[in-house]
Amino acid sequence: MRKRIYVILTLLCSLSTFAQVGQQFWFASPEMARHSADMQLQLCVFADSLDADITIAMPASSSFPVRTIHVPAFSHQTVLLAPDYTYYMRHIAAYHNSILPNALSISASAPVSCYIQMTGVNGEIYTLKGENALGTEFSLALQNRFRNSNTRTKHQIYENAYASAQVIATEDSTLVTIYPTQLLYPDTTLTPRQVMLHRGQVYSFRAVSKRAEAHPTATRIVASKPISVLTMDDSMSPYQKYMGEDAVADQQVPTSLLGTDYIALSNGLNWEGLLVTDLTTDSTEFISMRGREALYIHRDHPVQVLQLSGLGNEAGGTQLPTLYNSGSRRVVYARPNDARWTRMHILTPTANTSAIRIDGQLLDTALFTPVPEAEEWSYATVDMSRHAKDETITVTSDGDIFHLSVIDASSAVRNKQGYAVPTSCSFGYFSSYAHPIPEPEVIIPPVEVAEVAVVDTLPVLPPAPPVVVEDTVPEKPKSEGHHFAVYMLGAYSHIPFGNSDFRWGLGYGVGLGFLYEYQHNHFLLDLGVGVLWQDVEHRSESDASAAYTDTQGDECTLSMHIRRSDRVRMGYVEVPLLVGGQWNGFYLMGGVKAGVPLWGNTRSEARMSNWAMYDKYFVPFQQMPNHGLRLDEPVTRRHARPSYIADTRLSLELGLRLRRYRLGVYADYGVLWPKMDNGTTPLMDMTDPLQPSTWSLHHPLSSSVSNGKYAHTFFTGLKFTIVLY
Repeated sequence: MRKRIYVILTLLCSLSTFAQVGQQFWFASPEMARHSADMQLQLCVFADSLDADITIAMPASSSFPVRTIHVPAFSHQTVLLAPDYTYYMRHIAAYHNSILPNALSISASAPVSCYIQMTGVNGEIYTLKGENALGTEFSLALQNRFRNSNTRTKHQIYENAYASAQVIATEDSTLVTIYPTQLLYPDTTLTPRQVMLHRGQVYSFRAVSKRAEAHPTATRIVASKPISVLTMDDSMSPYQKYMGEDAVADQQVPTSLLGTDYIALSNGLNWEGLLVTDLTTDSTEFISMRGREALYIHRDHPVQVLQLSGLGNEAGGTQLPTLYNSGSRRVVYARPNDARWTRMHILTPTANTSAIRIDGQLLDTALFTPVPEAEEWSYATVDMSRHAKDETITVTSDGDIFHLSVIDASSAVRNKQGYAVPTSCSFGYFSSYAHPIPEPEVIIPPVEVAEVAVVDTLPVLPPAPPVVVEDTVPEKPKSEGHHFAVYMLGAYSHIPFGNSDFRWGLGYGVGLGFLYEYQHNHFLLDLGVGVLWQDVEHRSESDASAAYTDTQGDECTLSMHIRRSDRVRMGYVEVPLLVGGQWNGFYLMGGVKAGVPLWGNTRSEARMSNWAMYDKYFVPFQQMPNHGLRLDEPVTRRHARPSYIADTRLSLELGLRLRRYRLGVYADYGVLWPKMDNGTTPLMDMTDPLQPSTWSLHHPLSSSVSNGKYAHTFFTGLKFTIVLY
């Protein structure tokens, strides 16, 4: 009888150590940053020695189509849950501060293991932990070292990027109490909150800001019945210069599965670190992994450890399993189909290093290295990049348990040299977090809680297409991005090209206006009205000489210096029409601007100076008044006031788009139609410089247009736009 009981216990133990095995899994993920427009959400399911029928459903929502797949023994299947970002946000995402019915239930007819993969530039994996993920008390393993992009509101695409947690009820009438360590949106005080959830409902909450220190690390969640908790650190960046935004996500394990001993293995990447949270004081310690291949962590009382790792500026992260009373004897894994490379880390007792197999082949014991300060454990790093993508990889132990983690980098772009550039990094543990000690009953202490603005009634999601979409494209959101904006600008006018007629030119312009803006994906359209003021002056100079005989009959050389000056002081109403696009925080727009002058004046002036030189006397004529050349005659000036009829400009604008703000550099090339006061068209005739009726205005680009009918202007400047919502 005792032998029979031992056999049964051994069988149960072997099942519990097959990866994170189970027949019931739960998943929910929050609203995400829009820069993951290329994202897909996939479920990967692995079967062991038994065929398994998998049912994917939302138990609390009748609008989500139930999907059933069959996974043969010793194989895996991938299910497309969301084909793109738009579908994900409409049918999968758990919006913050709302009780929603869209928690996913994954049920299997036989024990399986599975994980959720987010692909794209903001990719990450959730290693689903089955029954090990269920509990009544949790402490959030979130980092508080790095901020979420983008604290300087670089772009609208980062609007939803926050550190958050999603709480899923697995039974009806589950009372959940949240004890925050930092402010939760939209609270202004550090107050606990309570929500009542039913089976399949999810409640998501987030940090009040994107700052690193605002992350709700170690926030405690207590429930009256078993729940599942997932975390998302969306678009997290390890760099302070706003480089590299990548998601770090995981399914949490309850505090009953945490311990006092952990081993962290280096991924050999350019930045790595650990966040060790004391469950007694809620304090978090950051430990750098740089220069370390392995680190043994021991504390006198239970702690939780979050390991962060990254390649270049791409991040990955996972909660570490406790060293003892957890682990697996069999793990099945498949490389993601977008992985550029994959590394696997195996941690096992040193006495068990000769018992590890990969796809049936014993692993060379020479690959294992003892852990410093814990030499009873050894680790090995195996490059799995030689395996085909989406190929099943099986790791087994003939003896004791092992821990297994996987890190991979995807590549969606290539640099100028043709090398693949990592666009996302995923990191997770695939071995079991199981703990043999039954979870104790948790009694919720009475607290005064703030009222939480949540949705008590279940919203009805719009009818959804089938979960697996092959040839159809999901419906686009009806919101087309209609906005209004205000703008301010300052400009400088100068002579951008060489022109021998010009000696000097200077001007400025200021203005403000109101815009209607339409956004659709990358497309932008602006139509508005504004008021501008310009003050521009341009000058040109020329010299001429001629033989001359004075009143005394003496011959001399008469020299003339002609100086032209045009000054425009004008205010007018402009109507801009600009089209263009926005990409990765930059925007480019071009179009036309029509203007109507309202007030101001234009003054054109010519001044001619004369002097003569006598070869006969070797002195200037000014010293010989008896020759009839008066000293007050050399300077003569005339002026006129042309007026403007209309103004048409071509405009080009380039700059940065920072969420609701745009800062750009623009250039306007304009053509004006001037008229003299008498209605005639001013022309240029330098042979008669003192006749205003023959003048044209001197403006940049041209001092004398061929037909003499236009005045050209050229302005460059800065434009600041605020988009109103």
